Amino acid sequence: MPKTLNSQLVSMLFATKRALMNSMCKEKNFSPVDYIQAETLSFILKNPKTLSKDVAEFLAITSPSATTLIDKLEKQGLVKRTHSKSDRRKINLQVTPDGETFIKQTVIKMKKIAQEMFKVLDEQDKKNLVNIYQKILNNYK
Repeated sequence: MPKTLNSQLVSMLFATKRALMNSMCKEKNFSPVDYIQAETLSFILKNPKTLSKDVAEFLAITSPSATTLIDKLEKQGLVKRTHSKSDRRKINLQVTPDGETFIKQTVIKMKKIAQEMFKVLDEQDKKNLVNIYQKILNNYK
């Protein structure tokens, strides 16, 4: 594939994400922080016994930044820290019921915005896009 086409794909991918984020931010009661928090909570929910360092790796941020994020989630009652029974030095993260509600509400908002974005595509375009994304994601599993 010519380099210009790769560059175009990368630009389009980032532009699409920016458009999605901008649309979300225009939504009432939604901010980029909500998106990051929902992503973090979803990761913790899907990965029992998650540690702060796991969150840092997932988000590609430093451990101190992850700790700050987790502190905020804990203060909001969305996550709780528990000491590991096998190793008291390890502190596992768990999503609270309020955290699960926050995830559900955020996902509903994101789906609504994404559906609006995909209105311009017909069913075949949507199927093709799903197949393309699946190929890309399968390459990174």
